[in-house]
Amino acid sequence: MHLVIHNVTFDCTGDPCDLGPFRSELLRRPPADDDKPGDPEALIKGPAGGPTLSDGGGWIVPADAEGNDFCVERGEPG
Repeated sequence: MHLVIHNVTFDCTGDPCDLGPFRSELLRRPPADDDKPGDPEALIKGPAGGPTLSDGGGWIVPADAEGNDFCVERGEPG
């Protein structure tokens, strides 16, 4: 088994689509075509084969063997 990073997710308190254009311009990556105001998440496209940047989604927060928290974002069934 190997780890593949598909998304890097940031949690935000406001409307993710308000922050999407800022992060899109900062990273020089286009936003997803279907993002619109009021959506629960915004997606910034990554380079071909690279991870995307996401504001939102669903995740769990487990802990490793030393008690360090980390987030695992939900994904499509594989």
